[in-house]
Amino acid sequence: MDFDLAAMARRAGVSRSMDFRIIVPTKALQDDLARIYMKVLRAWATVARDRILPAYSQALERRAARDGMVRDDAGPLGDLFRELGPEFERLLLTLTPELRDWTVLVERWHREKWIAAVYTATGVDLTTMLGPLEVQQAMADILAWNVSLISDVSAQAQSKIAAEVFAGYQRRAPAREVAKGIQAVLQTSRRRSLNIASDQLNKLSSELDAERQRQAGLDEWKWRHSGKLHPRLWHKERDGNIYTDKTAPKDLPGQLPFCGCKRQAILML
Repeated sequence: MDFDLAAMARRAGVSRSMDFRIIVPTKALQDDLARIYMKVLRAWATVARDRILPAYSQALERRAARDGMVRDDAGPLGDLFRELGPEFERLLLTLTPELRDWTVLVERWHREKWIAAVYTATGVDLTTMLGPLEVQQAMADILAWNVSLISDVSAQAQSKIAAEVFAGYQRRAPAREVAKGIQAVLQTSRRRSLNIASDQLNKLSSELDAERQRQAGLDEWKWRHSGKLHPRLWHKERDGNIYTDKTAPKDLPGQLPFCGCKRQAILML
């Protein structure tokens, strides 16, 4: 505990226990993260249009010209995909600072919301008592995980695009058909990236909820269900239950994939 919010609330004249307002992440913050992921997919779309598909068409032309001869006309395609690996690794390095800026943005937004929630409920102003240093570990963990996730999105896109290209080459598919397959791969990757952005924002917000509550010495919190249409039934059953970190289930709010549940801080007097 960095400070005793309950004691501060009593000194401010608060005489009853209360629930604090839940801090719900905004769609704008989710979109900010999604835009970073989209930069990788836009880069793959550009590479596919400007380099992969022209190389594919040339490979088909060489194959047609040498039909019946034993020759690896797809060799340059393999070389191209090997070249693209390091190029995209360099791109990912340039996105790491943007991911770090996003975690800083979310922390600042969350801190302002928490300060406002506490002040509205108790009249206690935490502005000068809170900063980003106390939650650095939560921010660092989310940053590291997103660097890994965005790298995986790029690697999966490369693998699936390569599979489309070489499968098309084997059946001598026209370039326009392969282009449609690549577009389908990128659409799937886009949906995955949007889901990742939503999930990662929820996870960071949940970690910040927990850290700020511990910092204020608030041991008890209330499980609040996300209200999603297809929830985990055991999460829905926990809605309104009061826990401490010692009595809480292992799968905390926002921890499991795509869980939108929240922990609601409680001031017990």
